[in-house]
Amino acid sequence: MRQERTVQASIFDLFATHEIGRELKAMSQWLDEHRDLLGLVARDLVRVDVKATGSSQTR
Repeated sequence: MRQERTVQASIFDLFATHEIGRELKAMSQWLDEHRDLLGLVARDLVRVDVKATGSSQTR
């Protein structure tokens, strides 16, 4: 018997249609094509001068 279900769309496949959304989509596509640079990009996005706060902070 065939199981019926509704496939939920991934939040990672949708981008807003305004200018920033189009820029984010272009950046995502570029990063997908240049996976060897992901580590460098991730390091550039980490702010070292921000103190860790919230529930994940260890005491």
